[in-house]
Amino acid sequence: MNLILSIKPEYVAEIEAGKKRFEFRKAIFKQKVGKVYIYASSPVSKVVGEFEPVVKFSHTLQLQ
Repeated sequence: MNLILSIKPEYVAEIEAGKKRFEFRKAIFKQKVGKVYIYASSPVSKVVGEFEPVVKFSHTLQLQ
């Protein structure tokens, strides 16, 4: 499954500059994610990048 993440242009710029390293979403994907396309929302309104996730995290945290 491939994804398109719509992100505001100011945050896309922060991601590209390395200032923003995480993008949190409410949804947890049940299928394996292949490619992720980054879509910069208005006024840019286009796909500006792509990547393939390499690390998987469990959504279950164990607190001690």
